[in-house]
Amino acid sequence: MRKWGLIVAAGTRCRGFVLPTQSSHGVAMATGDPGLGQQRFAYAYCHGFLSGPGSIKGQALRKSLLEVDVELSLLNLNGGNDPGAITCSGAVEAVRAFHLQQKCALGDQGLKLRLVGSSLGGFVVARYAELYPEEVDRIFMLCPSFGLGTRAGKFASEAEMAEWERTGARVFSLSTGGEASVPWTFVQEARLQPDYPAYACPAAIVHGLQDEVVPVAVTKSLVEGRGDLAECSFATFVEDDHALTKPSTMALTAEALADFFELDRREVAEGTEGAAAVDDTNGRRDQSPPQRSIEVEAKFSAHDVDKVKETVLARGGHFVGEQVFTDVYWDAKGCGLTEIDWWLRSRAGRWELKVPAADVGEGVTAYREVTAPSEIARELREAGFLEELKSHHLHESRLDKRVLEAAGFEAFASLRTNRLKYRLGVFAVDIDRASGRQVEFGHEVVEIERISKESDVLSARDSITALARSLGARREGESGRPVKGKLVEYIIRNCPRQLEVLARQRAV
Repeated sequence: MRKWGLIVAAGTRCRGFVLPTQSSHGVAMATGDPGLGQQRFAYAYCHGFLSGPGSIKGQALRKSLLEVDVELSLLNLNGGNDPGAITCSGAVEAVRAFHLQQKCALGDQGLKLRLVGSSLGGFVVARYAELYPEEVDRIFMLCPSFGLGTRAGKFASEAEMAEWERTGARVFSLSTGGEASVPWTFVQEARLQPDYPAYACPAAIVHGLQDEVVPVAVTKSLVEGRGDLAECSFATFVEDDHALTKPSTMALTAEALADFFELDRREVAEGTEGAAAVDDTNGRRDQSPPQRSIEVEAKFSAHDVDKVKETVLARGGHFVGEQVFTDVYWDAKGCGLTEIDWWLRSRAGRWELKVPAADVGEGVTAYREVTAPSEIARELREAGFLEELKSHHLHESRLDKRVLEAAGFEAFASLRTNRLKYRLGVFAVDIDRASGRQVEFGHEVVEIERISKESDVLSARDSITALARSLGARREGESGRPVKGKLVEYIIRNCPRQLEVLARQRAV
């Protein structure tokens, strides 16, 4: 961690999984976690209310995952051909039946689900993850119908709801043409559902800021203040409505889905160790290793955020969306990780360990990012931090807070970030507002990053500095001192033990 605010993270991540392959049953197989054997996942999409397996989003996402050799099964939650027959309990049972069928067909009782759900289908996948936590690896939700129990009496006007109850059914027009009759029992069952299913697996959410069906405030309430649910959820809010069918939104969703499920071919290829085989001009095979991609990031003062936004847009950039997530940072006994400049965090239920890889000069450090839980456990064990635990215990439980606490680790920082994300050419411009979950803390910072080759790190740094200057962003904060990242600022204000270590190392 460098006091002048430039972090370089090695883009090559130790994800530790193989390219997904597709079986005859459409099940993707990936280790996802070396050392645990090959874990299989079945992928399924759950449609929304008055929809079906032929929905536009479902078909589009299925096509995008086929490009990385993963088949997304489009489930029918209606129990037949009548969209009006859907119920929450029936939809959960449809997911259950799919999972049992897949396990039986493959003879794999350890098969786990990766679920995608839209609107009511988003609520269904969250509810399923709550009811069957051992069966679900992670969930991805699009405008999920949270607050269902509270909102059940507001599906229509007061007079229309009364008429629905009196007649026992209400007729709705379908987006595909035709009509569907929905019985009053749907409302009765919906009222019994929890507003926010208590899932514990990693979760990603995309929600339209102009959603006219499920208010965006419903999802913001989850990620900004619902404790454990917030810690395992990552939300992106985009300029779109409930349908989320703008071309830019569809592209963002497909990319986010592949990243969340760790299916991006390019990252897998970059993470492959060994020499590259490339023909040179004489037709010989060049066995030299390829240059890794490096993520170069610098932090600047956010004293004039409006000017930064306006300048980015005026120069042809665009607003990607708002992201909300919670980071929980962990340290070993005696601040052991801080002492060696290792940083272990959990974001949306997914773990990451940053380990210094190389000093490339002029205060710039490259960090190797390790994201596979068993690889993180191996690194920690080899560094002497998990010696008290038996290896088979780690094998069975993977890496979670119970394992860390048993080894004497403790969470020392919990930060929620509201990020406004912009794109300007090759640059990502993020405006972060961080707050503490349990302590008073507020900090704003502008982060600018770009991807570079290892040999071009310093020129990338200079281009970031030049862009920041043109945006009116400065390295110095209001105090005249170099702006600090949110974690360092949090440590300065709230973590005296970690601060003592950093001060001794002259890192703050």
